[in-house]
Amino acid sequence: MVILPDNAYSTFHPKVWILRYEPDDLPAKYRVIVLSRNLTYDRSWDIAAQLDGDVSDSKLEGNSPLLSYAKYLISHEGFEGDKKFVADLQRVDFQAPIGFNKNFRFHPIGSNDFKNPVIEQPGSRGICISPFLHEEAIRSINENVSGELLLFGCQVLI
Repeated sequence: MVILPDNAYSTFHPKVWILRYEPDDLPAKYRVIVLSRNLTYDRSWDIAAQLDGDVSDSKLEGNSPLLSYAKYLISHEGFEGDKKFVADLQRVDFQAPIGFNKNFRFHPIGSNDFKNPVIEQPGSRGICISPFLHEEAIRSINENVSGELLLFGCQVLI
């Protein structure tokens, strides 16, 4: 899929995978994977998060941002079975990884009306992983994190 940016100063830099598994004679399962890097041989530190879920009987409001993001991508180029994919995605009961509570939210930055939650929502802890950190961005993040803020990067841009 090729998605062109809206203007010369924006990019589409995907690091989110939404996968659907269809085992024989079993209900479909979904997996969302969020990566912090490109698929390259770069030696930077990386992080990945994975959420797995089963299709439930009812729509789950917490999936709305992820559903909107999937619809946005599909609007550029659909695929065989995309309507079933979307219909089931809104009903997937994603489970938190072991050691985490289920108090997570999807924030697909850069499409439709989704803004960066890091600079708009307060939090008690934060982690930022980026090869390049801009001083102004660090200041914005730090203003909204009341406790520990971990920054991983190679270079601070001033």
